[in-house]
Amino acid sequence: IQSVSKQDNIVVKLTIFDDKDFWCITVSDNGSGIKKENEEKIFEPNFTTKNSGMGLGLAMVKNIINDFNGTIRFDTELGKGTTFFVQIPKFN
Repeated sequence: IQSVSKQDNIVVKLTIFDDKDFWCITVSDNGSGIKKENEEKIFEPNFTTKNSGMGLGLAMVKNIINDFNGTIRFDTELGKGTTFFVQIPKFN
């Protein structure tokens, strides 16, 4: 909500699918994207670009995904939005 201009409609798309040995999740938005200088810090605890908040959300998400031996990455384009890709191995 905070990264979309007031003139734009907010779009968040969630996809979950089965890919052989993994559960895959994508989360896409039409926000402002992530600046290049922030890309390496985005999963660090206490990092935020907002005026409020603790900067713990994505750090916690990454820790949870790591606890399940999964991976998280993202693609971003300034002015267009960001897509996060999560892969979590299936347990048999």
